[in-house]
Amino acid sequence: MLFILSILAVTAYSSMNTDSFNVVTEHERLKSVLRYAQMYAMKDEFQWRVDVDADQYTLQRVTNTSGATQDMVIPGIGTTHELGRVSVTSGTGIVSFDSRGRPYLDGNLLSSSHTISLKGTGSNDTLSINITAVTGYIR
Repeated sequence: MLFILSILAVTAYSSMNTDSFNVVTEHERLKSVLRYAQMYAMKDEFQWRVDVDADQYTLQRVTNTSGATQDMVIPGIGTTHELGRVSVTSGTGIVSFDSRGRPYLDGNLLSSSHTISLKGTGSNDTLSINITAVTGYIR
């Protein structure tokens, strides 16, 4: 009986698509980093931002009124996070937040919601992050 269960477990494990797990993990991680940037922006006089590229993102703090930035450490990750087997298929750009938590995209205050879509490289699994204009609500 134990032998049969172990064969079933190995078969089930080998048929699982790890790309699906990667997409979910990176989706939740990027949402957390965006919320982290928004939270710290509301405690700071300067904007915090996340520079989202197709294969990586970087957390940054604007350090003065001329717009100079400093890369910040993403807790548990470092300054830049490589997405690995996940890519951003739409919504790349610099997402920033001001001291009121309002979202900007590439320096312009959002007038409508902004969506960032992530897709696994070996699957059709796609998840999206939606940032609501004005309020900055991230879901």
